[in-house]
Amino acid sequence: MKRVITVVLVLLLANSAFSLNQLETFKKAYKSLKSSNYEQSIDNFNKLIDADQHNPSLLYNRALAKYNFSDKEGALKDLNLSISLFEFDPHAFYNRAIIHFENANYEKAIEDLNMSIALMEGYTEAHALRAKCYERSGDRTNAILDLNLAIGQHEGNADYYYDRGRLYSDEGNFNNALLDLNKCLSKSPNFKEVYWALGDLYFERNDLSMAEKNYGKYLEFDRTSVHVLQNLGLTYFLAGDIENSVELFNEAISIDPENKDLHYNLGLVQFEVGDFEKSVFHLSKAIESGIALGQAHYFRAKSYENLGRIEGAIGDYKKLLSTNYKTSEVKNEIIEAKVAIFFAKHWMNLLLSILMVICSILFLRRWKLARSLYRKAIAT
Repeated sequence: MKRVITVVLVLLLANSAFSLNQLETFKKAYKSLKSSNYEQSIDNFNKLIDADQHNPSLLYNRALAKYNFSDKEGALKDLNLSISLFEFDPHAFYNRAIIHFENANYEKAIEDLNMSIALMEGYTEAHALRAKCYERSGDRTNAILDLNLAIGQHEGNADYYYDRGRLYSDEGNFNNALLDLNKCLSKSPNFKEVYWALGDLYFERNDLSMAEKNYGKYLEFDRTSVHVLQNLGLTYFLAGDIENSVELFNEAISIDPENKDLHYNLGLVQFEVGDFEKSVFHLSKAIESGIALGQAHYFRAKSYENLGRIEGAIGDYKKLLSTNYKTSEVKNEIIEAKVAIFFAKHWMNLLLSILMVICSILFLRRWKLARSLYRKAIAT
């Protein structure tokens, strides 16, 4: 909201008849606003508005100060009053749209931006913000159209290429997404979010080497993104680099220890490499953190089986029966697990029984042989 301050203040000076005291107060309010001393600016605008309650420019500028002082509700009230008094200021509609956007009221934001654009042709920032509103509303087509207009009016803005590139990526338009994201980098080589977006773009296309390159480039700027660390970890895993994969997952978990998706994915990685103890640990953390009943329970059950902890496996399999997750396979796993428990508990008795049967058979054979020899001896 800061960028329109000068325009409105000039308008204010041109259309208001101030006393010398009011002019001095106005200068203080303006100076405070420019120097980010918003509380002092609000105090001075209050004095001016007390003397002139129907001045839309004063209300508008106080709205700017309130917004930057984190009083969005107060800013919105002032903007409503300002617009009700003067309905032809595109900046007032634009700045009110910003507040609606931040409050996730995209429909009202779009209405205000429509007014801004109608009042001022070529209002680039309004087109760009309306694109964001359309995107948040799920209307990527109109979002792209607005960004086309914004880029046509301001080709040097890297943000607009980045936003349109993301939208093309979401649309599955790989070539246009790649063009826009690279165009963004050509204008702003240190635009780190572009490397994140490119990493995702290549990861979804299973281009592991390019995904690794771009995720790695992003991490040169910032190693706090759990998403990038996780996706690079998965990239390494798919490429067969287990050591680096596990290291990145652990780094991500150190940033967000309760992230269920991180624990879940690391649990699957550990299962695939045969470290069933760690697989159980991380899958359990994912389950404790509220991950949906399904694959995490299934692979924890399989890990339990590989560790010989059959009772734990059966417990997870039984939970899965309440879902449609691999129902027939789960039932078979339960049967096999119960058989394994039965043999584990009764293997000694079974072994003794088998030995007794073998001994009985051997004894019977010897007895029959002895009786046969005895009869032959009597006959001779």
